[in-house]
Amino acid sequence: MRPLRPRAGKWFREKHLFGGDTYRCSVCRAVFRQPAAQCPACGAVMKKTAADPVWVDEMAEFDDIF
Repeated sequence: MRPLRPRAGKWFREKHLFGGDTYRCSVCRAVFRQPAAQCPACGAVMKKTAADPVWVDEMAEFDDIF
């Protein structure tokens, strides 16, 4: 029997309007402050990082308020 290979994933870098950037795992959707070579939650091996501008949605919420 072959050993199981860890799944491959990537980090989604979420840029926020206020506060620092966060990184979300593409496999388990866990959120962390810093990226790592392997996801601490699910153990997926990370290949690359993609940008996800969450601050645009946050700005739209503020725009609706005012």
